[in-house]
Amino acid sequence: MARLNYSPLTAHRPGIILSLLEQSYQELVETDPEHWAGERANWQEFDRAAFAQPATVGACVFVTCLDRTAVGFGSFEPSDDPLAGFVGHNCILPSYRRRGFGARQLAEVVRRMQARGIKVVKATTSEHPFFLAARQMYLSSGFIEVGRRPGGPDPGYRLVDFELRPQLPELTEDWEET
Repeated sequence: MARLNYSPLTAHRPGIILSLLEQSYQELVETDPEHWAGERANWQEFDRAAFAQPATVGACVFVTCLDRTAVGFGSFEPSDDPLAGFVGHNCILPSYRRRGFGARQLAEVVRRMQARGIKVVKATTSEHPFFLAARQMYLSSGFIEVGRRPGGPDPGYRLVDFELRPQLPELTEDWEET
């Protein structure tokens, strides 16, 4: 199995998040610049904020490396509810996709969130065909789809919301109600 490791953002230079996002979504931006080219400003702002605030925003970001090569990154956002949080920006570079790295990266995001006491992990992606693999990954990782709503850069596609909730113990036949 490939040797993935997750390095803190502080081990990298500013601009890495922007670069990874630009490379990961290049096909989408090139095929539909009217709707998706404007996302670059959001990615640039996220990169800036993560490096400017290493103890808060930056502490919730890690770079996924295959040996020493950055192949993606994961992030999360705690919410006002201390028991819930959101999967943030994340991506795997196109040449490293379809190897299970995205699922492993998502598992690391969830692990880090749970280590902070977050019980309900929420995620959002688009119903745009480009994001089909992401939707499938969330579902295969135990997330459930909880709804669809308008929003996102392309008004022709809704946002798809997912949640991963803690597993409840199964009742056994010898359980008795008291």
